[in-house]
Amino acid sequence: MLGCGNSKLGEEMVVEGGFKGPLIQVDVSNNVVETMRQRCSDLVSKGSMNFVQDDATELSAFRDGMVDACLDKGLIDAIFCAEDFHQLHQIQNTVSRVLRPGGWFVFFSFSRPEFLLPKLMMMDEGASASVRIQKQMAWKNVEVQQLPKILLYKMQKLEDIDPVDVYANKRLRKSKANIRKAPRR
Repeated sequence: MLGCGNSKLGEEMVVEGGFKGPLIQVDVSNNVVETMRQRCSDLVSKGSMNFVQDDATELSAFRDGMVDACLDKGLIDAIFCAEDFHQLHQIQNTVSRVLRPGGWFVFFSFSRPEFLLPKLMMMDEGASASVRIQKQMAWKNVEVQQLPKILLYKMQKLEDIDPVDVYANKRLRKSKANIRKAPRR
């Protein structure tokens, strides 16, 4: 869980929700991580939960493709409201990097999809956001669900495709189109 803070959501997922962990909670603050480790020491000792001090824009503690799902309960919204769109894009790229192909990025937000998704994906506001995400950013099954007081966003990473590769391949195709092959001798 990105930006876990001192939220009880992770504990509730494991204890009451039957989450079959381990649930790895991430926060940039070492103080928060240590406080949460102590508060959840029983779950940590059982191997049901772990806490990692890391920056959501880097997730340097995580290898590529090692995560089945990534949950955010408010970090995306906080950064969006602060209008730090570059950081939003970094988080999206980092989440894509650590997710296994077919893995899920799930987050909650009060922000409407027509405003949030284009900024999250650094896209132009012309076409449908879900179509552009799927085509340009290597996501599929993009869904937004209205819950009683908040929106739930879900998107699945395409199999064996990374957004950085998609962008690089687009640039490569464009550059190849401008290169003529020398005739065979």
